Amino acid sequence: MKRALWILPASEWCRADAIDRVLLDADERHRRRIMLTGESGTRFLLDLPQATALHDGDGLVLEDGSIVCVVGKGEALVEVTAENAAALVRLAWDALLKVSSAGVDDVLTQMVVSAVAGASRDFMK
Repeated sequence: MKRALWILPASEWCRADAIDRVLLDADERHRRRIMLTGESGTRFLLDLPQATALHDGDGLVLEDGSIVCVVGKGEALVEVTAENAAALVRLAWDALLKVSSAGVDDVLTQMVVSAVAGASRDFMK
């Protein structure tokens, strides 16, 4: 079984050197130990000493010295605007009190935005 034992930050290696890539969402990028399979079929165990936040472009170094690139999966985001700074602060406060751990959904977004007569638009990161 191949194992990845350490991480190279994106700025310290060349993506062209990667033997494979793993596409991970935000929750999947904070791990200590998990089985992963790259897009080209490389199977390996991420086996770090502690849970670590992986970032887009980081390299997972396998025991044989080969590198698998971490690719952050696009996530739905919402941009919210308000009439003025005070309204935006009130909106942020309300959002902090109401956002569930499941994330921001359409109903919550509309509820919070309508509470302060703000505006929103969806976009992908």
